[in-house]
Amino acid sequence: MFKWLLASTNSNVKVPVEEIDSTFRRKQLGVLVATSFSYVAYYIIRLVFTTEQHSIMKEYGFSISQVGLILSTFGIGYGISKLFMGALSDKANTKYFLVLGLYLSAFFNAGLAFTGSVAKF
Repeated sequence: MFKWLLASTNSNVKVPVEEIDSTFRRKQLGVLVATSFSYVAYYIIRLVFTTEQHSIMKEYGFSISQVGLILSTFGIGYGISKLFMGALSDKANTKYFLVLGLYLSAFFNAGLAFTGSVAKF
């Protein structure tokens, strides 16, 4: 069911010797740009609650201690997920894994808008 998420096999296509440098530079730049944009996207999603905490406190009536508890659990969850997702992503097709993670993060972030419970946050 999740075979599309597994890492792709190594390519058997050989790059001609005279094109190695240009191909390497192009691929290197592509990886750098993709990594930078995806990291920015993950941080935007991750920090949405932090930037909107005052609005959320007013809308849902959360106290400052409840918001502090939510932010603490976000930090702990982030640390734990970095451990497990790092190990999982080493075995996965990075392109699909990254996109799936961004979509799921956005989906769950949007789901937070429909709850007013501290426990669900």
